Amino acid sequence: MIVEAKYALRPLSIRPEHFLDHVVEALGFEDINFEWDEFNRAFHVTAADKQYAYDVINQKMIEFLMEHKGLCLEVFGANVIVYTGRVFTCDDFLAALNFAGGFLGLLPDYLEEKLRAQ
Repeated sequence: MIVEAKYALRPLSIRPEHFLDHVVEALGFEDINFEWDEFNRAFHVTAADKQYAYDVINQKMIEFLMEHKGLCLEVFGANVIVYTGRVFTCDDFLAALNFAGGFLGLLPDYLEEKLRAQ
């Protein structure tokens, strides 16, 4: 499912961590890690701009994402893509829509102002 934000965002990927991520990490391709180890074990986060990822994924966002471990999120431009790796049921679609809205609603005000100004 794709939701359009009101302004352009920077590229960001948040998805559940899986075994192959550990293999790739051993080769030197690391994801972005945060202060909460449980979050780092649960999610694989990548972004072109590491500081941007830290701005987006603050403590409130970490808590929100931990409540929605089955959903994946890709952001580029004004597009927020939510997926699960399987076909959505009607209930999945509603959950994905709420997830996208929750994600956008938790972006820090200062970051939103900065992105709108670009």
